[in-house]
Amino acid sequence: MLRLLKYLKKYKIEAFLGPLFKLIEACFELAVPLVMAAMIEKGIHAKQSDEIIKQGAILLILGVLGMLFSVTAQYFSAKAAIGMASDLREDLYWHIINMSFGQFDQKTPSGYVSRLSVDVNQVQNCVNMCLRLLLRSPFIVFGAMVMAFHVDAKNAIIFAVIIPILFVLVLCLILITIPFYRKVQSLVDKVVTSVRENVTGIRVIRAFGRQEHEKRSFNNIVDLLSKEQLFAGKISAIMNPLTYILVNFGILVILYQGNLSIKSNTMTQGELVALLNYMSQVLVEVIKMASLILFISKALSSAGRINAVFQMGSRDEKETNGNNIQEAEVSELILKNVDFSYSDTGNKTLEDISFHVKQGEIIGVAGSMGMGKTTLLKLLAGYETQDSGEIILIDGKSLSECNDFLANHTSMVFQETSLFSGTIKENLLLAKPNATDDDLVNALKVAQAYEFVYEMPKQLASKLSKMGKNLSGGQRQRLSIARGILKDRIILLLDDSFSALDYLTESKIRTALVSRKKDYITFLSSQRIASLLIADKIVVLENGKQVGFDTHSITRNRIEGKN
Repeated sequence: MLRLLKYLKKYKIEAFLGPLFKLIEACFELAVPLVMAAMIEKGIHAKQSDEIIKQGAILLILGVLGMLFSVTAQYFSAKAAIGMASDLREDLYWHIINMSFGQFDQKTPSGYVSRLSVDVNQVQNCVNMCLRLLLRSPFIVFGAMVMAFHVDAKNAIIFAVIIPILFVLVLCLILITIPFYRKVQSLVDKVVTSVRENVTGIRVIRAFGRQEHEKRSFNNIVDLLSKEQLFAGKISAIMNPLTYILVNFGILVILYQGNLSIKSNTMTQGELVALLNYMSQVLVEVIKMASLILFISKALSSAGRINAVFQMGSRDEKETNGNNIQEAEVSELILKNVDFSYSDTGNKTLEDISFHVKQGEIIGVAGSMGMGKTTLLKLLAGYETQDSGEIILIDGKSLSECNDFLANHTSMVFQETSLFSGTIKENLLLAKPNATDDDLVNALKVAQAYEFVYEMPKQLASKLSKMGKNLSGGQRQRLSIARGILKDRIILLLDDSFSALDYLTESKIRTALVSRKKDYITFLSSQRIASLLIADKIVVLENGKQVGFDTHSITRNRIEGKN
């Protein structure tokens, strides 16, 4: 939690003024019982109506001033908390965006959504409550005790007994409930994950008639969450009755001792009323502090989950000396003994990958499913960082710790398309915001998407649904290829990007790629050898190891077991 409080530095004035105004308002509240005592003694007992009006006016002024200071404190506290949460959410979002794929896969997408929404909101609410109550409540509790001793030291001893017992009681209950609230938070993640999986996979669930199974699974998670929440809530609910019992016991003692003191003329009725008011203030503030500590315990759990994401690191942290080579020419690219493994596995996904690529070459990446083709392309795109080995330019500049350079000089098209709600033009402009209509048309023609786009009534202005679900699989893939080509980077990476295309369309795209290859380095991965016919050389992967790097004919003979 302390690590996240750095986001309050920008709002330190508001974070100072909020508690300050709350403390001033608390001073007004502590003065109220004394005014009440004066009204009783000087006004009611003495039957002085002027004194009653005077003390009543003072009470009214204290109430109005207290309200004004309280509202002002609420404003500054809310401004600081919301501003901090906004900055935290933005930093967390960009940190997640800049993660490597391997780092991102360590948690589920719903887990990241939960951290960006629920967890950040918990931290925001905690900061808001702390700015308002963290100083005010203890100030009033101990201030009430001090004022009680000022009114009547003998009868105020009960305050010195009750208050420590209340603090110990609240602390014990909080320590018991913290683990349960952490468990509840993890179950919330599971509920969010289940909902996301059911919504995104609804077609598959219906196709295989798994509605009842998924319904039972979801209900089981929800029931478990409800049980944990109820159990934690029951323990927390014990706090209020125990607190009331202790405070009411204190009130009974004050009434009993006060009655004896009044009879012996050592205390006035006004002083007794003041002591009772101070004990009531203690009761209210202890309950507020209990609620505050619950907020803090939940926020600590959320802060720990947020910090866990920050500790995962991102690609930005590994970008060093990037500014020195941003304008370098990529005429050749060399991989030397490159190894890579995902952090959650002990096995190497890629091992001892070495090859030399020149500008103008098309390099095929062959291998069956799970052999490391996509991982190799992710390394070349800068989405992952190799464990060992080097990716270097011909002039000797190493890119091993500078993913930013690769990311700014590569364009990758995945097999799984990612289109967004909006027009076709808006989706294409994601790759190159300043592209002209001619640039869009040229990219569409290379990707063989020009015909179907311009057959639509609104052409480039045609609307796409989320993930492009109103298009066929082949059309979505061609738009993704067009977007990758429009990005116009020196290194083009096509990760099995022809899988949804018919052979004729695929052949036309391959021909278009050959006609423009002299200015680019193109990598094309596929499980089908026919898709790699245009490759000048082919890298063959088997179980993450490079078992071949040669021309198409020699590579094909090796794959087929020929000499």
